[in-house]
Amino acid sequence: MASNVEAFLEGDYRKHNDNFGHVLTTDIIPPALSHFSWKISSGRLMLCDIQGVDCTYTDAQIHSNLTSMNFGRGDYGEVGMKKFFENHECNEICKMLKLDQGERFSHPSFFSSGEGLQAAFERIVLRGVDLFVKF
Repeated sequence: MASNVEAFLEGDYRKHNDNFGHVLTTDIIPPALSHFSWKISSGRLMLCDIQGVDCTYTDAQIHSNLTSMNFGRGDYGEVGMKKFFENHECNEICKMLKLDQGERFSHPSFFSSGEGLQAAFERIVLRGVDLFVKF
């Protein structure tokens, strides 16, 4: 039998955004992280439903445009990504990371998965988060 246990987060637990584009706080890091995850994965994946204590985030949702993958009932795919961008206004972090709202849906094909899910995921988790933290 396997289980997954998360460390207790002491402090003010806050939900910053949800998986349908609603912005729930004024913190600028969570929406920039959602935008960045979309950009670094070439529009294939987006972290959303970001919540946690301070800058320790937990229980995020992933929206995916990969036809071969679904991240559960909360994965709204392209619809969820569009809803995010309908409510997103780039902030100073987005600008520092050169995340352009004008290119939001200009990728040639949302459903091309040439590099595959594993490579796209690694770009977000291994390379992307590292770059985001260094900013």
